[in-house]
Amino acid sequence: MTIKKIITLHNLLILLCAIVIVLIGYKGYQVQQKISWIAEADRLYAENKLVEAEALYTKAQNNKFLDYKEQEVAARLAELAPITTINSKLSSLDQAAQRATSRNDYDELIQTYEQFQEVKSTYMEPKGKYSPYYTQISQSLGISDQFAAHFKQFKEQFLSQANENLKKSKYTDETFKWNLLRLPSEFFGGDKEHKTQLLENFQSYDETKMNQLASENSYNNLYSNVLLMLKQYKELEINAKWVTHGIEDIGLELLKKDVENNNYGSFAANAKQYESFAASADLTPSEVTKYIANSFKEMLKTAKKLTANKEFQPAIDMYEQLSAYQDTSAEIKEVQMSWLIAEPVQLLPERQDEYVFASSGTDRFGSKVYVAAADQTNQIYYGRMNSTDSVQVLTYSDLPKSDLIQSMVIDKDFSITSAPVLLILSASDSRTAIYTALEVQSDKISLLYRIEADEISINPDGTLTVINPVGEGAGQTTIYEHNGDSYQFAKVQVNITDIDGSLLAEFPGIKVRFTCTVFEPGAGEVIALVANNYILLSGNFNFNDGDITVTGTFTQFRDVDLFGELTSIPVLEVEAVQ
Repeated sequence: MTIKKIITLHNLLILLCAIVIVLIGYKGYQVQQKISWIAEADRLYAENKLVEAEALYTKAQNNKFLDYKEQEVAARLAELAPITTINSKLSSLDQAAQRATSRNDYDELIQTYEQFQEVKSTYMEPKGKYSPYYTQISQSLGISDQFAAHFKQFKEQFLSQANENLKKSKYTDETFKWNLLRLPSEFFGGDKEHKTQLLENFQSYDETKMNQLASENSYNNLYSNVLLMLKQYKELEINAKWVTHGIEDIGLELLKKDVENNNYGSFAANAKQYESFAASADLTPSEVTKYIANSFKEMLKTAKKLTANKEFQPAIDMYEQLSAYQDTSAEIKEVQMSWLIAEPVQLLPERQDEYVFASSGTDRFGSKVYVAAADQTNQIYYGRMNSTDSVQVLTYSDLPKSDLIQSMVIDKDFSITSAPVLLILSASDSRTAIYTALEVQSDKISLLYRIEADEISINPDGTLTVINPVGEGAGQTTIYEHNGDSYQFAKVQVNITDIDGSLLAEFPGIKVRFTCTVFEPGAGEVIALVANNYILLSGNFNFNDGDITVTGTFTQFRDVDLFGELTSIPVLEVEAVQ
């Protein structure tokens, strides 16, 4: 055996001895401790300090270095078992609360606190046997203070979250509100003070949030957020008046700006959006909805005034902008009709140069509105709108471009219910005017006549009397008759002069008409009397006795036997007898 091996074995023996001595000493210490604990526990028990006694009995029972009064200790602990349970549960809950807080698990902390409340309600019954012991154990652990500290930490965290939301203008996570409401009020001044404080925080947060969303013109987002807020507050039975007041103030301010700036389109859109929101939020009627209704009525009045002042396009523009709030198609249609009535030329094709002549009317010829016009090239247009608002435009292009149009009207004498007639007067070098009549039919405009003359008039029988026309019948009064689709020359009109028959000799060669008396009927020739003057009627007629009206021409005198004497009397060549 070497010296090195001997030294090593020696050291090992020394170490083992030292360990044994330490163990013997530690066991002795633990034996002494157990005996001491039991003795102290017995004293405390005798003094009815059961909580302190239970703690020492428990420590003694857990000391296994000495089998000493085990049955007595077990009996005492069985008697003090409720205190042991209270101690165990509260200690466990205290540790669980610390663990939940360290893990930032608010739900677990709430759950732990609820368990704590159950334990408290079990052992803190009025006049309960163990109530004093529960209070003592709870105070010794400081568990209530611990819970208060934990909840205060979470409260600060939630309020910080609220501030962060406002700072970033992001509101996707607002669970802090409902978490704050779950905080036990006993740690924050009681129910009333705690709720008052929280509602003040909510009000400040909500008002800032709503104003931020409004400043971003994010009204869809604003209204949806407010609806959600009201719904959540209602479920929690919180009367969040600040939300309704705030959103009404924001809505009213927005709409008033639209009205002040005459921004009708924006007003209509914003008003419609707000009313839809207000209906969903059950906020009608309100000051805002009343303001909307009154403002919209005033805007409609303004649009009507524009129409009355013939500012048609501004009126239409206004109605179109307001249509975002309410259907204004009927009002727009009414303005358009008023505009057409005031300016029916709108029915005709738009052109760079203005129409030279125009004539128009309403509610006639089967049309709501109609208009006739000519352009600078003598093209004639006729436009009309029927009862279904369908527009038709007809044209006539055969009027000579050399005609200098002086006027164009829709003639009252020629026009019938379904076919208006356009009477056009053009300048003439040799006559008073060139008279042109165009008939507007269902699908075309046709020429009735184009006559250059001094005067044209329509007769009751539908014929035309034309004075001094160019061409056939020039220098005379002529008759034109309707033949087919137009008027044609028919004859020269012979004028008849009504006279006193006794003066017949003063109108030689002139066709005259007068009334006379026949004494005896006859054929071919008879004697008639007019105011004591005798005349001879000659013609291929059977003359009846009595008063008759004759038309004819005085041509000569003839000697006639009257009562036995030859008397010279005027002869009338009769053309007609009535």
